[in-house]
Formats: sequence, structure tokens, C-alpha cells
Amino acid sequence: MKQKDPATKNQRYLAVFLALTMLLSAGAIFFSGNLNKDKSDNASSSGNIEENNTIAFSQIPGRQVHHEFNSIADGLNMSLKG
Repeated sequence: MKQKDPATKNQRYLAVFLALTMLLSAGAIFFSGNLNKDKSDNASSSGNIEENNTIAFSQIPGRQVHHEFNSIADGLNMSLKG
């Protein structure tokens, strides 16, 4: 009987581990999604949550600057120097 190469055996274990990880993570998304929907429905009906108000960009305090931002070099030029 021919003995398998240890690298091939390890690759098989790695492949099985990755496949199980992918399947379990997909299952976790489905199960956690239903729980979050139920919690958000209950929380919104209780009336203790404040409403989200939209604030216009011009009402945000601070100095607003207009720069071209197309690369990392542009971002570095916008940053404070010194």
C-alpha cells in the first residue's frame, strides 16, 4: 500500500476545515438575522429610542475645506503639517 504524502494529508484537513468554517458562518448569518429583527421590532415598539434626525452638512460645526482628494498624496497634502 502506498503511503500518502504528509503535505497532501494536511491539505485535505485544511480543505475540510475551510469548508466547515464557510458553512457554519453562513448558518450563523441566517440565525442571527432573525434574532436581530425580533429585537429591533420590540425595541421600536417600547418608545424608549430617540428618533434619528437628519442634520444638513452645512450645520455641522467646524471648518469646512474644499480639496481634490484623488490619491494618498492629496490626503497627505490636506493634513496638518508641522
